[in-house]
Amino acid sequence: MLDLKMLSNVDDIIASLNELEFHQVPFALAHALTVTAHEGRKEVVAELPDRFHIRTPWTAKGVRATAANRRDRDPSAAVSTKDWYMADQEAGGERKPKSGHIWVPTLEARAGGAITGRVLARNYPKNIRKAMEKPGRKKRKVPGRGTYAKPKAFIVGNNVYIRQDDHRLPIVRLYALTDHATLPPRWGFEKTMQRVSGKQLRLQFIRALDGALKTAKGGPVKSAYVDHLMEHDGTGGADIFGSAPTFAQTLAQNG
Repeated sequence: MLDLKMLSNVDDIIASLNELEFHQVPFALAHALTVTAHEGRKEVVAELPDRFHIRTPWTAKGVRATAANRRDRDPSAAVSTKDWYMADQEAGGERKPKSGHIWVPTLEARAGGAITGRVLARNYPKNIRKAMEKPGRKKRKVPGRGTYAKPKAFIVGNNVYIRQDDHRLPIVRLYALTDHATLPPRWGFEKTMQRVSGKQLRLQFIRALDGALKTAKGGPVKSAYVDHLMEHDGTGGADIFGSAPTFAQTLAQNG
């Protein structure tokens, strides 16, 4: 699993707060980290089709955001993926099978014979191996008598082939067999999260702190310093993340 934690980069703001303002920091910081993590997750998922051929929603669903806890001494939010194979896509490297070979599908193994098509279930390596190992295959028929056996895949060298129908030809290649695969680092997950965090975390913290002060349990807390940040630190007092969820909503979304 690939896991990237997001820590705060707002120490300079926190150091300048008075006691009343500082009291709201745990809520504001946890909220800012959580919202930024969710925004980062959305950006990561949105960029997947630009970097990979996405054939199912499986990979996108595996990217998760974990909320920060305001009760933690040093709160952090995280964005991660539960899919082991995506770590290779981020860091790159060489992948080797535990035994046997890596089966690299050709277009003939995919739906529609296209790179965007999924590998057909009948062409899954486990199904092909099972069919190859199954005994009792019929022999080719004598012309005019009986029926042909169902085409069965066969291996020649480092390739897996199969006949297309009940004729001898054509024969197509379904897989290339290799003992290792070299993967380039092409996901850019960490770069995307750093970009989103750099743009949003500080702004989200200022916005959350301003909201926390205005809705404090003991009554609204007036802060000239936070008002200044809202005006001059890039937010302009506007709700630049109008659709961003509340802290309670982000916790609920995150289970």
